[in-house]
Amino acid sequence: LQIILKPTLDAYPISDLYQTYGADFKYLLSLQNKIRLKKYTEDLFSRLESEKYDSTSVKQLLRRLEIDMKLFLEKYQINLCTFSLEGDTFDHLKKIFFDMIDCMFEQLSKPENKSSRPEIKKVLIFISTHIGDEITCENMASYINMNSNYFSRLFKNEMGIGFSEYLLNKRIHIATELLKNSDCPIHEISRIVGFESPSYFHRAYKKVTGITPGDAREYK
Repeated sequence: LQIILKPTLDAYPISDLYQTYGADFKYLLSLQNKIRLKKYTEDLFSRLESEKYDSTSVKQLLRRLEIDMKLFLEKYQINLCTFSLEGDTFDHLKKIFFDMIDCMFEQLSKPENKSSRPEIKKVLIFISTHIGDEITCENMASYINMNSNYFSRLFKNEMGIGFSEYLLNKRIHIATELLKNSDCPIHEISRIVGFESPSYFHRAYKKVTGITPGDAREYK
């Protein structure tokens, strides 16, 4: 059963609605906690429905919260997916808004979007597109015109993981995708993802994953 939202002449002022819910929404947004944000949004829709707010006021509130999400993503240089907040039922509007939240967190989860620092984003993109090259902390620091020691500290502060560990995990992740989704020989995969020799690749892969590249291929 869907409850139809009928516009009324005495629509609750959007300023009051946003003043009531906007600050908490923005706070949870800043925490980047998807579970808490969706729980808050679920409770918000339940309250709006039980208190019988009209469609115009609800849509205006959601559009204002959408603006908050877009402004939050701007500092990461991310664009929010385009959604149309149309429809006259709570169920439909809730689905659209939850899809919007899912899209936002999907964008934030991409490695190149984990840092708001443009220098770090530039390095992450370089790593993703040059994974087979010789990549070191020193040459990445030089790439963005930064002292290597400062870059190393900045990278760990921004990403929550050291540069060398991030690079190794990235190479292992791409190697795993190739092992499972291609017939490319293992020695060729080791070269593609930037390991200096198949034997080093084998040791590193087992250290990180607990299994050998051959085992990973068999498990696909």
